[in-house]
Amino acid sequence: MNESTPFNQNDTFELFIIFSIISFVISLPFIGGCLKPMEVTPKTLHFSEGEDLKFIEIYQKPLYDRKIAFSVKTSTPWIELTPTEGILGKDDRVKVQVYLNRNFPQIKKDEYPTYATAEIVVSSYFQNEKVIATTAPNYYTEIFEGDVDLSNKSLIFSPNKSISFYGLDVKEITEFPNEFSEEERISFTQENIYEYTLEETQTINFYDKGYKKLYISGYGWIGIGEPKKSPQPTEVLIPCGANSKVLQNTRNKNAETWDRMISYHFSTPNITAFPVDVSKGGKVYLRKQQNKIVITYLEVPTSADPQKNNSFQVEIYFMGKITLNYLTVDSSAIGIVGLSYGTGKLIVPGGFVESDLVQ
Repeated sequence: MNESTPFNQNDTFELFIIFSIISFVISLPFIGGCLKPMEVTPKTLHFSEGEDLKFIEIYQKPLYDRKIAFSVKTSTPWIELTPTEGILGKDDRVKVQVYLNRNFPQIKKDEYPTYATAEIVVSSYFQNEKVIATTAPNYYTEIFEGDVDLSNKSLIFSPNKSISFYGLDVKEITEFPNEFSEEERISFTQENIYEYTLEETQTINFYDKGYKKLYISGYGWIGIGEPKKSPQPTEVLIPCGANSKVLQNTRNKNAETWDRMISYHFSTPNITAFPVDVSKGGKVYLRKQQNKIVITYLEVPTSADPQKNNSFQVEIYFMGKITLNYLTVDSSAIGIVGLSYGTGKLIVPGGFVESDLVQ
C-alpha cells in the first residue's frame, strides 16, 4: 500500500499563490485610496484669539486589523506636535497635541499674512491625511464629497464676541426638537423659493445684523434678507468606488469649480443646510414660535440622487442663535453645508479654510 500525504509540494505552492492573490485583491481598495484604514479627526483646527492648544486624534478603522505605523509632521516651525510618531493596533486611538507657538520669533513681520495657516501631515504606509491649522476666522462652511457625517447630529451656533462671530457645539439627537403640522407646509414658487416676512416688531440677528425677511429654498438653503445666488450646475465624474457616477454640482475640493461655488455661497447672507431638491419629493414646513423660526425638511431627496431622502430641521432664533438638526441624511451626498455672513461680492473670504463641522 502506498502512503500518501494530504498535500504535496505542488499543492503547497498552489495554495501560496491563491493566498497571495486573495491578499492582493483585498488590499486593492486600500492601494486605490477608496478605503482608508486610518482616520484623522478633525480635519481643521481653528485657533481663536488667545487659544494655543488643540488636539487631533488618529485611530484605526474597524475594517482593518493590522498594526499601522504613522508619523506626524509639519514644515511650519510655529506648530509644535507631540507625539510625532506612533503605532496603531486594533481599536487604538492616539491623541496628538498641537501647540501654536504665538511667541515664535518673526524676523520680517511685514511679510507675514493677516492670518497664519499651516498644514499638518499624518502619514502611514497606506495613506497620507492632511489637517489644516489656522488663526483665520472659522467661516463654518464644509464641502462634502460623499463623506457626510451629519446624521443624528445637532449643530448649535451661538453668537459670541470672537473673530468667528459664533461658537459651535455638536450634540447627538434621535428626534426633532420641534413639532410641526400639515397646516404649516410650505408651497414653493417655480423658482423653488418661499418668501417669509417677519412681523413689524421682529428682526432676525444674523452675524450681528438685523434682517426682516427669509427666503426658504426647496434646495436646502435659507437666504437671510435676500435669496442666495447660485451658479449653474456642473457635471463631474467622481471616479472612486463601485458606485461612481456623474453627479451635479460636484468637483474635487481643489478644483476651480469648488472655488466658484464657494464664492457664490459667501456672496449673500444665508444658511445652507443640505443639498436637496423638494421638487423631486418630500415636504417642507415653517413654524413661527415666540423666540424663533423653525423650518423642517422632511424626507426631501438629495439633489443628485432622488432615491435618497433627507430629514433635517433648522432653528433660527431672533437673538442670533442657529441650530441645524439632522436626523437621517444621505452619507454619499455632495455639496456645501454651512453659514455665510455675505460678502456682497463673488469672492472667497480672506483666510478661508474649510471647516470640519462635526469634530
